Amino acid sequence: MSALVVSFCPLLLYFISTQGIHANNTGFIWQTGVSSWWFFYSIYVISNFIIWGLFLNYSQNKYQSLWKIATIFPCLIAIYRIGIYNDFNIRVSFPSFFMLSILVGISLIESKKSFVIIGVFILILVNSLSNVNHIANSFYFDKVLTTIEKPFIFKARNMLEYQRVAYGDESAILEYSLKKDSVFEKYFLRK
Repeated sequence: MSALVVSFCPLLLYFISTQGIHANNTGFIWQTGVSSWWFFYSIYVISNFIIWGLFLNYSQNKYQSLWKIATIFPCLIAIYRIGIYNDFNIRVSFPSFFMLSILVGISLIESKKSFVIIGVFILILVNSLSNVNHIANSFYFDKVLTTIEKPFIFKARNMLEYQRVAYGDESAILEYSLKKDSVFEKYFLRK
């Protein structure tokens, strides 16, 4: 529990200190303009948390309250979007994912039933497909890579120009710029 709070507070402080907090990329997920937001939210919650919560509930391990918090916390955080791609949710969910993976590993070690182990293995395999795809794409050196010095999309000359064209406005730039005299700037970026 304390790991969730410790990871949550600095990130919240940083995101509140950026200029992007008042941009159009901040708000509740039903305010995004996507009418089927509930469908995508349901897929996210079911595939990332509910399946593992059901497994951990079935396994009856001694860490019941820990996995419940690690499951519910990111589901609630995902309702409020901060960042173009909900950056806040992605970063704050890491400790929950870490705890869930440790608890699933402990439950697998303690499990004596082979069908449970096979079922969890299949779930892990399905959930890891995007990671495998990302790793596989890193081996293709003939593809043009985007870097800050050399953005290739939209023939932009620099990263700020790329963001303006790619996102349609300058809100992405604000997301990475601190407010003048913000708490984060005053206390963490002292010169």
